[in-house]
Amino acid sequence: MPRKPEVLPPSMFAEPSEPGDHKPSDNPRAQEAGQQEENPQAVLKVAGEDRPESQGAGKERAPTKGKAKL
Repeated sequence: MPRKPEVLPPSMFAEPSEPGDHKPSDNPRAQEAGQQEENPQAVLKVAGEDRPESQGAGKERAPTKGKAKL
């Protein structure tokens, strides 16, 4: 028969952490008007701006080898 696993005391990481003294409602303007970090995925392309790495992409595609799809 296998031995039963030893019962370990709960880890200190399992305990809930104490809440901080700062509340978001203490300074709501800083949340709305503060300096924001730029997300490069959300930056829009400027009209007329060229992207040399993507020129011609998607226009032609090399034929694939193998069975043709019907």
